[in-house]
Amino acid sequence: MLYIVSKRFRLESLLLIDQQKYFETLIISLIYTNMFTQKSTLLHVWACLLLLGVSSCRKQGDGTLDKANSDTQLMFTIAEQTGEPGSNMMKLKASSSSSAMQVQPESQEEYKEFHFIDDGAFRVTTSIVNEPSTLSANDPLETNKLDARMSGPQKASSRSLLARNIKYRVVLYDRSTTPSTFVSTTLGTAGSPLYINVEKGKNYDWAVFSFNDENDPGDMQDVVNTGSRDLLHAKGTTGVIPGVSGDRKLYTVPIHVQLQHKLANVSVQVTAKNYPARITGISGILGRNSYFFRNKLDIKTGNFVDQHTHIAMSSTMAFSSVSGETDRVADYYTSSSSPISNFFIQLNTLSLRTPSNDIRTLSSPVQYRWNNISPVAGQRTIAKINIQPVQDISGDRFRILSVGSAHHSLDPYSNYSGSWHALHSDKNFGPTGTYPTTNLNWSINYTPNPVTAYSSDLSSYKMIFVAVGGAPARREDAQKLIDYVQQGGTLIWFTATPLHAFDKIVWEHFAGQGTTLPVFTTDGSKLSQHDVLNGVFGDARGKTFGNYAAGGLGMSDFTKPVDVLAEGIPVRPATSSAVVWKARDYNFFYFATNGMQKYAQNAAEIAAGVAPFLLTSRPDYVPTIGPWGKQQDVSNSVLLMNVVAQTIDRVMSGRK
Repeated sequence: MLYIVSKRFRLESLLLIDQQKYFETLIISLIYTNMFTQKSTLLHVWACLLLLGVSSCRKQGDGTLDKANSDTQLMFTIAEQTGEPGSNMMKLKASSSSSAMQVQPESQEEYKEFHFIDDGAFRVTTSIVNEPSTLSANDPLETNKLDARMSGPQKASSRSLLARNIKYRVVLYDRSTTPSTFVSTTLGTAGSPLYINVEKGKNYDWAVFSFNDENDPGDMQDVVNTGSRDLLHAKGTTGVIPGVSGDRKLYTVPIHVQLQHKLANVSVQVTAKNYPARITGISGILGRNSYFFRNKLDIKTGNFVDQHTHIAMSSTMAFSSVSGETDRVADYYTSSSSPISNFFIQLNTLSLRTPSNDIRTLSSPVQYRWNNISPVAGQRTIAKINIQPVQDISGDRFRILSVGSAHHSLDPYSNYSGSWHALHSDKNFGPTGTYPTTNLNWSINYTPNPVTAYSSDLSSYKMIFVAVGGAPARREDAQKLIDYVQQGGTLIWFTATPLHAFDKIVWEHFAGQGTTLPVFTTDGSKLSQHDVLNGVFGDARGKTFGNYAAGGLGMSDFTKPVDVLAEGIPVRPATSSAVVWKARDYNFFYFATNGMQKYAQNAAEIAAGVAPFLLTSRPDYVPTIGPWGKQQDVSNSVLLMNVVAQTIDRVMSGRK
């Protein structure tokens, strides 16, 4: 059984010995596999049962098999396989080339530079990303933390190292001579079985190579010429084929193989995912057409045998569309690991379509340079261009109202106001912040008095924060807040006084009459997988919401459509207790604890579970996910700043 395994795919073959003609057939099946769907144990059991069934037929002298195929060939294909090879696979005889450098499985981004084009209308961040080549070029080049900012459902790509219909070659060499001599080269297709004749009692060198596309890689016997295509290779030996001619026995010889990328992948990625926008048109050229090299690969050994020479290629870049059309990628491959100095490209045209169907284009060509491209075999180096708008949040363009206790609100004079610190950090906002804005001149109106807060027109505010002590004191004010949300406003509600008469009028309008208030007791509640938790400041999905204090009144038995974002541990086990929820059709966010955006002043407060709004130290104040109290991944700050960024997106696109 020949297995060629990447993290996602398995190439299997079954070596069978003919009982009538006294020659053997090596059956190879390249498997298209998703590594996260089934349990490998079940598949191996299935395979063994099939083998036993066929063996039983042969012992009984089944004439059907003899007539259908006198060579007595057996083949089975495992369509999907999960996990890494089982322990029995560790005993296999094959070896694989070790010349390709091993790389870390994580992506690492570095050397960020900011550029502003079209008079500051766009901010372009250029950077270098290094990741393993096993992350396919068809995969998103970023984590999916930004997908939630795109309109409509965003599904992460499900790509693999090899796909169906990828062509590959298996080359056999007879080891009875020194050096081993060529026997055969056979074309295979991913997902289809391949038959190769071998002889009992012999030992073979084998090699597999592919350009990871649907073209025949060629019937070369000795060397393969590399170019600007992905080259995969593996080699090994079969060991002595069991049996002797005429023994009329059936044998299975498993072989384990790991495909390796022999070239370094250099990619240019242009992404508008953070805009958010889709790229509808793009063109560009390389600064030089001599950045990349080719060589000759010895098929048997897997080593380069010649000097690296420049690849003659057009400077026009061929971009492909990936990741829901928010990204465009131009891929190149090189055999040389020499650093590329002064690597630059020129974007000639670029056209973006925003979620509101507005078209944005470049007014003139622009150039971007990277001085630290260091190709590594088996690794992907991405020259990344991240395009974002620069939003103007000053004045009336993005007014915020904050009402309630100073410790829990956007009070500029309170050291505990986590949201205030985060909003005014140039690491988070401003021209060079995570979310680019023209400045940090937020228009925030803070007052502890709910009577004066709601006496004026609320329609000019883009966000309203209502903390403990900020619930409306009059029925008409409660209705004004309801109207504000229904007209498209975003309301962050964390009063922790749900039994207050006018407080209840507001939340009950979105939760529905009959909603119950079960008590919960926990300092942390597991967050759901809702897209609203995922954004430019990080991915809070599946993390923990920090409850301060560690208990209160949650909600259950909703009678209107809501999305529960986090549940606490109820006192009565048979009930549920929503600690964080959002009205499904409106931007009304309910938090059951009043201190959810309180910023810890020191490590002691974090350890004691006093203030769960985690930020890095001053003056950066970057939202972070980390330990707090008894919890390990509290993400209140990431969650809330994502909501702020999503609200700005919505407002600036005219949806509020």
